[in-house]
Amino acid sequence: MSKAPEPQKDQQKVEPPKNEAAADTTKNQSSGIDTDSLLNFSELKPGEYSIHVYVERTRCLTHPENDTELVDPMVCIQSLGKKQYTGVRKRVGPNDKFWGEHLYIEKNIANKEEIKNGKLLIEVIDYNSVTKNCLVGNYEMDLASVYFEKDHSLQYKWLALTNIKKNYSKIMGYIKLSVSVLRAGDKQVLLQEEPPRKANKSDKSENQVMLPPQLQQKPGQIVFKLFKAEALKKMDTFYSIDAYVVLECGGFSLKSDTVMDNKNPTWFKEMWVPLFQPTVNQNLTLKLWDYDRGSDDELVGCCNFNLKQIIDGELEDPFWCNIYGSPYDCAYKDEMNIMNNNPDLGTYWSGRILCAISYLDVEEPQCTMKPLSKQDVDTYKVNDDMTYGITVDAFYGIDLPDNKKYSLTVRWADQLVATKKIEAKNYLIEWNERVKLDCTLPYRSSDTLPDVFIYLTDSDGKCVSYVREKAKKFMISQDMNPRNYFMVPDKSMTKIRADEAGVINATITIEIEGCTNKPNPLLEQAKKIKPKQTMLHFNLYQCQDLIPGDSNGTSDPFCEVHFYGSTIKFPTKKDTNNPIWYKSQQIQVNQYNESNPPPILIRFFDEDTVSNDFLGSALIDIQEGIKQGYIGKSAKDTISPRWVDLKFNRNSQCGRALVSMFFDDTVTSKPQIYDLRPKLEKYRIQVKILGLRNLKSYGPMPVRRPYIKFDINSLKGIGESKNASKNLFTEPKGFGSNPTISTIIKFDCLLPEDLILMPSLSCTVYDKILFGLIQPIVGQFSINLREYVQKTKERQAQKYKKTTTFQGDTSSSLMLSMPLKSKQESTQLDSKNSKQDITIDDKANTLKEGLLQEVKEQHEEHIEEEHQAVIEIDNLKQVESQQDEHILKIDPYQIYDDSKKIINKEGQIVKDYTIFWAHYTFDKESGEIVENNPPDPDCYYSLSYDNRINKLNSIRVKETNKPLPSETAESTGLVKEGEVVNYATNNQVRKHYRYIVHSPLEESIFIEKNVFDVIEISQCRRFNENDMYNDMVLSFGNTNQAGKFKGIISVVNHNDTKLMDQVQSDKQEERDKDFMSEKYVLVRLYVLEAVNIPNADELDESDPYLIVRLGDQKISTRKRFIKDNCNPKFYEMFEFKTCLPGDPLLKIQLWDYDELSADDFLCETVIDLEDRFYSKRWRKLTNPPIETRPLYHYSSSVQKGELRLWLEIIPGTEYERVKTVYHIQNKPTQEFELRVVVWSVSDIPAQDVEDTSDLFVVARVGNMSKQTDIHFRAQSGEGNFNWRMKFPITLPTKDPAIHFQVFDKDIFSPDDFISSVSIDFQKEALAAFENDRRIKMYGNRDLDATLKMVNLTKKKFDKIEFPMTNIKKSDSFKLQFKQEGKIVISFELVPKSEADHDPVGNGRSEPNHSPHLPAPAGRFKWSWNPYTIFCQMVGPKMRAKVCFLLCAIICCLIFVMTLPAIIGQAIEDKLSE
Repeated sequence: MSKAPEPQKDQQKVEPPKNEAAADTTKNQSSGIDTDSLLNFSELKPGEYSIHVYVERTRCLTHPENDTELVDPMVCIQSLGKKQYTGVRKRVGPNDKFWGEHLYIEKNIANKEEIKNGKLLIEVIDYNSVTKNCLVGNYEMDLASVYFEKDHSLQYKWLALTNIKKNYSKIMGYIKLSVSVLRAGDKQVLLQEEPPRKANKSDKSENQVMLPPQLQQKPGQIVFKLFKAEALKKMDTFYSIDAYVVLECGGFSLKSDTVMDNKNPTWFKEMWVPLFQPTVNQNLTLKLWDYDRGSDDELVGCCNFNLKQIIDGELEDPFWCNIYGSPYDCAYKDEMNIMNNNPDLGTYWSGRILCAISYLDVEEPQCTMKPLSKQDVDTYKVNDDMTYGITVDAFYGIDLPDNKKYSLTVRWADQLVATKKIEAKNYLIEWNERVKLDCTLPYRSSDTLPDVFIYLTDSDGKCVSYVREKAKKFMISQDMNPRNYFMVPDKSMTKIRADEAGVINATITIEIEGCTNKPNPLLEQAKKIKPKQTMLHFNLYQCQDLIPGDSNGTSDPFCEVHFYGSTIKFPTKKDTNNPIWYKSQQIQVNQYNESNPPPILIRFFDEDTVSNDFLGSALIDIQEGIKQGYIGKSAKDTISPRWVDLKFNRNSQCGRALVSMFFDDTVTSKPQIYDLRPKLEKYRIQVKILGLRNLKSYGPMPVRRPYIKFDINSLKGIGESKNASKNLFTEPKGFGSNPTISTIIKFDCLLPEDLILMPSLSCTVYDKILFGLIQPIVGQFSINLREYVQKTKERQAQKYKKTTTFQGDTSSSLMLSMPLKSKQESTQLDSKNSKQDITIDDKANTLKEGLLQEVKEQHEEHIEEEHQAVIEIDNLKQVESQQDEHILKIDPYQIYDDSKKIINKEGQIVKDYTIFWAHYTFDKESGEIVENNPPDPDCYYSLSYDNRINKLNSIRVKETNKPLPSETAESTGLVKEGEVVNYATNNQVRKHYRYIVHSPLEESIFIEKNVFDVIEISQCRRFNENDMYNDMVLSFGNTNQAGKFKGIISVVNHNDTKLMDQVQSDKQEERDKDFMSEKYVLVRLYVLEAVNIPNADELDESDPYLIVRLGDQKISTRKRFIKDNCNPKFYEMFEFKTCLPGDPLLKIQLWDYDELSADDFLCETVIDLEDRFYSKRWRKLTNPPIETRPLYHYSSSVQKGELRLWLEIIPGTEYERVKTVYHIQNKPTQEFELRVVVWSVSDIPAQDVEDTSDLFVVARVGNMSKQTDIHFRAQSGEGNFNWRMKFPITLPTKDPAIHFQVFDKDIFSPDDFISSVSIDFQKEALAAFENDRRIKMYGNRDLDATLKMVNLTKKKFDKIEFPMTNIKKSDSFKLQFKQEGKIVISFELVPKSEADHDPVGNGRSEPNHSPHLPAPAGRFKWSWNPYTIFCQMVGPKMRAKVCFLLCAIICCLIFVMTLPAIIGQAIEDKLSE
């Protein structure tokens, strides 16, 4: 139980804030809640949630104790009771600091309220290994607000950090991060560093430096007027309650006084809580606590107030807020805590509090508590009491938990009204009783009335189940007709299934000014009604996909039907999950009110010797059933069966049942027999079995030789099939967990004419062990024959259509048709196109319109032609047919920018768009070689690289218009297969681009949907008994997955079979032979990169490497693991030789390398090779595109990242493709030497009292730092160093920035931090890395004093001056900077080979050149002249002060010395007179 703060009478206690001031207001939009609309919390569901935080940067971090000290920051996130930490960064000041770390928190949420009210706290801590860590600042946001953002994430947000312990109104720094809150099944969002913004042409140096965040906060004040409370819940054994209130909003927490031992406490206080907008919080939360001495305080309940309503002034008038929680004497404390923290889940009214809430626009909000004014104290008296009357007409309760005594209790606020206790018979109680109560409540508005709780209480007064309803519903509706209330178990009091909670039939009305004696004729009629029975004929046909309840993967199901106190039972069916009954039974029940009939409850159980296992239930509403046509009012009504879903708990489906029923007033003692057997037709069932995949044994031995049993006898319940007495078995051909069976099974059977009655064929997978002496069950699966009847018709309709349709992405913009050229014309067109360059034309819109007109004209001319190709451009939904071999390869995947299409100079769509090579040109303005028209990175992925020779060759080819022999393939622009092979065969290093699909290829147009019919094989039940009592969404079938069946299933009516045989007679034998024959292939896998993979190490990021498995083959890259990287770039190629059909599962696994312990499994993705190899579209892909595949851990259903790769499956006969190997690795990292010369600093404010400073400069690159020598006694803010620093650096680097900090040296205290500047050298690093040469940074001396960073220009100045800044001390809510000095540096990046050949010394040591560094001027020099020493030790201002003081002293001395003479002279003159 959470502990509240200790009470302090007549004092208030302020808790530290956990947020404030959302940043990134440059877009003038809040990153939090939308104040114009409320969130739809109904979209939140229980399940497994993952919170992912990517910490990108921090900036302007301020030490909480001393502004002049630096901090060693560490970021901590807290949510859902868990914490995660980043690593520690050393000596960070106001300058920008790059982090690039990923943090994850995962938890299985049983109730959506935990996410709805959950918080995410981000803290930046000053780490100290010796003393206690200090909080720099923090920020808090609501998880629900993040979940309802686009893509369930906040991207690239700057957040302002505050620390109320020091000064909540002061910003302590900024943190830039991205956050995602995902539930299992949600598409993962890529969290990474924000890509650089495109610079304006007018300011090409915009991205040279990093600008500080421009934040604007709107401070506001929430004034919560706390008057009093009434009827609070008793919390103590000997006392009532020691109540106090805690307000929480946006991380601020404010506590009221404690009122001891009083159920009706009064406070009369104003609680002032700050609110900064925009914010990602949505509620002001009020929590009511009970103070306990010697133990943890107890939470009574809480209430949430929407911030939008507060800001809009809707809560300014005094009103009563109701507190909801759990009963006091709870049996289950965990459920009690959930209810007390989530008012929507409360099962008990815990009291009411009179309050008023207003919002003020202020410049300086406060967090304090004040007494109410006399006028406000008198205001609450306006809430006069009103008299209400509540009338309850209790009719009956059915399907009760047990045959015990129960009463119906209605609680409204602190008022109770209950019926008499009656013992249930056959789980039925007929109360037929009216109870009423007049009560006085202080509510005048129906919107603030407390909720009405309807309890089913046992003989001890204990609540068994309940229903919670709004009181307004009973006031508006005065209908006397009873209503069915479906009770819900009170989880804090008892453990019963949801279907056992009962159904209560009652009428409840609430009237103003007390109860009236208006009679309820239905109640009077129920009291006087004579026992009369009616007959319900319940027809149970079959069930499908029931939960396996036994260890062999099957169940022994039977059905119970409960209706108004009567129960019937259908017989048990042995060893099946798809039982067939086709049986009708009758239920005799007493007459009931037909205008509001009771529901019918169906329960299914697995029959066991000791106890029966619950499989699922369904509640059937009779009136809805009559409307839907499967329930008849009489035997004369025409009804048709209907499938009803079975529920295991409130959110999990566990099968379905086919039922129908009708009523008959004729009650006979002899049961009537109805023949439910349907009309049958002859069907042919054909199963082409490819094999079994990914089989798992849950026994002591692995799977050895599995085979399949097709249980033809499972269809006996419908009609005798042709092979009814003989089940079919496959031969155990393959070995292991992925056996290839390659068998075709055909048989004829009689099946229902009505498709809705079509059953499922049960199949069992066995394993042969020890030569068949042991044959355990591996698992079971079922074939839904109805589904495959429809699917077979669809397949045949598409397969044997005269012309087929090839449809692209339905979200594409426009569909056009153009006729195919003849073979000769196509050859000429390819020859013509081969001379054109592949470009992305900036005038694509004009070309698109011209192409549209041209294609329309061609379409009109060739409208009668048979074969047409489909070109996809815009949203005209016109699709023409074409032959498979003539599919034109256009861009079928949705391109983000439709204006950018790959079109050649002739305005024709390029045929091979998957790959093309890079081209270059010489930029005369910059003097660099630049790439010509690079493609959109959202559509194409860059691979390999070009050295300087390749770039020069590309330029020379373009100028001479004569391609070099080595560049024939790429110089034409339009890539042909043969020309690609020339490059790839030699594995040449050449930059090229490959098309990328941002999803698995199975979800794109490149592979047909459902190439095979795949059915899950399941074994055993996996659910826990506790799952029946919660609302968790359980996994598929609540079973252990034992593998998959793969094949092609067809179910065809016998009349259609003859036609099918005629069509297939010529090719059937060839197709079957091709289907079953093995083909040797080469599997070549290119793995590029992974993103957002989980972190397996506590202090650092994961050290990932790859393991790729195919059958018994395994390749590992453990020796080439990547250090500390959650976004690793692998660029690995793997090759496997295999045969298909065979073991098809290609597993790509990511592992975390650990040196001293076992490696950790991170995640994996699995590719089914057969789905691709047998896909017609896949086989036509010469160059498959790159795909993005999700990664999962076997213990979780939440996505763990993404992997980018492409896969080739090459038949052994295609020798040219076998030789085609692409070079994909990026340019290797290169070692450079970063040479920085610190020449001087100026305009540095003096730090010592003598108007001097002992200055030195620290430069930091990554984790490396170096400093200059000390300029002692620097005067006039000027320090000269002429000091060279060398940093070894590897390019490319994540954080291309250098940070300079100026300090004042102190001996007996920490050095004083003065100012800093951060310089981004991304542009220089990229130029040096790509061109393999030395790069200098050039700039001018134009400064922008309002910014912390500097904009550079192209003027060639080796010495560059940068302004240095520090945080300005201010009480303003806006963080302000002040310029404190300038620094002059030189910057150069030198390749390590050149640096070794032409070395320079550190500081001013030899070799001292490039540039030569003379001894600095203005340094302290020893002299025997005291005046010279004095002038060097004291600054000009201090010297002026000292000179003035000396002059004053001299004047005083002269005056004192001459004063006696003056006085004597005056006396002498006086005497002489």
